[in-house]
Amino acid sequence: KEKRKDKTMKINGALPIPREEIQSILDSPIPWDGDDGDIEDNSKRLLGTLKDEEQVEMASCASYAYWLATLSDTPPTQEEREKMALREMRRHLVKTKFDDAVGLLQSTIRVRTEHRVDL
Repeated sequence: KEKRKDKTMKINGALPIPREEIQSILDSPIPWDGDDGDIEDNSKRLLGTLKDEEQVEMASCASYAYWLATLSDTPPTQEEREKMALREMRRHLVKTKFDDAVGLLQSTIRVRTEHRVDL
């Protein structure tokens, strides 16, 4: 298998969405509303199951706004990266038990790696 390379691709010219709009998405809070705390706590636990920084980055890139920001002249911060990864963890936990979410997340990462979805 080909090992994933660092992202060096940049978009030539303007982004398809203005950078200010991308930033507003990155700045928006994670929608924990209506959560009794379990989803937030389990999202953080689920994030902790990722094996390395590359998997955290892959989870973050599930956000189109985050992915576009990685290609811009102003890359996302570590805080924005973690927030987008937590949003992806939340998505896996909304209707699924924690143990099932771990398996689904690992399957998602495997498919994204095999098919190079974030390129």
